[in-house]
Amino acid sequence: MNCPGCEHEMDVQRFPANYGGEVEIDVCSHCNGIWFDGKESLQLSPGATLNLFKVLYSHNDAAKAQLQPNKACPRCAGPLKETNDMQRGTRFSYFRCEQHGRFITFFQFLREKNLVRQPTPKELQQLRAQVQTVKCSNCGAPIELSTHTACTHCSAPVSILSEENIKQTLADLQKREEKRTTVAPDAAARIVQAQLQAQSAYRTFDSGSLPNRFTSGISSNGADLIAAGAEVLVNVLFALW
Repeated sequence: MNCPGCEHEMDVQRFPANYGGEVEIDVCSHCNGIWFDGKESLQLSPGATLNLFKVLYSHNDAAKAQLQPNKACPRCAGPLKETNDMQRGTRFSYFRCEQHGRFITFFQFLREKNLVRQPTPKELQQLRAQVQTVKCSNCGAPIELSTHTACTHCSAPVSILSEENIKQTLADLQKREEKRTTVAPDAAARIVQAQLQAQSAYRTFDSGSLPNRFTSGISSNGADLIAAGAEVLVNVLFALW
């Protein structure tokens, strides 16, 4: 599949999915663009997100191609619509096809994951004192810091890597991955089974045909039965953790 950003061929990378199995992500080593089919970005496990960072960072020294101004969906060839969003107070953008997925650059992916932020006025002043021109991490175009605070080509704002944000985000991902891998593989099935058992007990109560183990000492409003059904769920959850 060709990259919607630079039209070079993309590589298929496989990563662990949240609920078992794998998810295939299309990555461009030429412009560091990422194509997510459907809801693939939501299927990535925390550990997979870390691995994707590593893959993209390994391409950091690759030549940054000038992105195509008009991007087409690699699945249906229809136009991709630029979309703005916000995550934890940081704005980011991507290009989406209503039917098939979305394309996002590595820079915008970093913004989405809260790894880069816009500089404060003081930081921007210090940067201008040291550097006159910087290269846009989103499209590769030059940005004259003396007159601009955003790329004149793609409108991406000047951003800086936040060491504090990087440490916090990576720590959170690592913690979530460790927590995810400690949950029993049949956790989801056991929770569903417990819910069905509780629902069955509620239906029995509503029908007026309670089994003997629920009739002893039950109040008129069914509070004991509801507590018994809830206890089933609580016991399963405690067993999982």
